[in-house]
Amino acid sequence: MNKKLLKMAEKIAKSEAADAALDAAIHKLQQGKFDSIKHITRLGQYKMFRPLNRRDYELQLSGFKNMPTWDEMLDDEGAGDFRILLSPIEIWIETKYAHIIYRFERGFIWDLASVPKRLRSIVDNDDAALMDAAICHDYNFEMWREMRKLDLFYFDYKQSNALFYHMVKCRSNRFKAAICWLGVTNRIAKHFWDKDTTVFNADKCSMEVLPV
Repeated sequence: MNKKLLKMAEKIAKSEAADAALDAAIHKLQQGKFDSIKHITRLGQYKMFRPLNRRDYELQLSGFKNMPTWDEMLDDEGAGDFRILLSPIEIWIETKYAHIIYRFERGFIWDLASVPKRLRSIVDNDDAALMDAAICHDYNFEMWREMRKLDLFYFDYKQSNALFYHMVKCRSNRFKAAICWLGVTNRIAKHFWDKDTTVFNADKCSMEVLPV
């Protein structure tokens, strides 16, 4: 075999090995193997604003592209319940089996952690320990249908909630994770997961899985 063919064969073999490693990593993640989270790293800081009325929203977002109208936001979220990123962030979740990478661009819309209101005296909705888990969960919540349409990897309802729980636990403790768990596993949350087809962020976020 000449050198050119040998290099081509080596390249194909490496590509096939990489594909097999990625498939194995995804299989482990689909089994909900998130108790193996070793570390969570965020690149960038949370710079965001919370619009309280139409004028505030329109003034703040005058330089943004492809943003929903104030009325569309009210229909989906409710006034004052959402935040908008002013600068991009990237979150790396290191597990035993894979690295999960979430990327969020300027203009991403989210509603922080879903801590039940009756429990916010114990765990605040704006708790810094929850924010990385919350924004990743919002990505999974909004984008799973779009990813399924494109035949791309996504986390389903149970997998997304398991990842959320273990991310909060990694950053804080079991108690705080259990309280947050109540906010994403109740009947109302499941109803919205099944029925809410609103997509505001398709061009402002992405997820990637890399094998370890």
